[in-house]
Amino acid sequence: MRGDARAPWFRGLAAGSYQLTAWVKSSGGQSVAWMEVNAYGGAKRTVTIPARSTWTRVTVSDIAVTAGQARVGFYSIAEGGTVARFR
Repeated sequence: MRGDARAPWFRGLAAGSYQLTAWVKSSGGQSVAWMEVNAYGGAKRTVTIPARSTWTRVTVSDIAVTAGQARVGFYSIAEGGTVARFR
């Protein structure tokens, strides 16, 4: 099962280089969990969310925004009963 926890749009961004950072933790059990940014004017960028019970910082650096917007999402592929948290 693929869940889309949140996928907000950020609009009105000035052209330039951005960094996306989140604090995440996971119960494990997901076959994969990731954070991604797309629709910013370049190729989709992702970072894996590790299976750790403590808060861990994940970052996508050097996002060259040229489209005036970006879409950020947190995703996982897992059976029921697993948990991924982010802030």
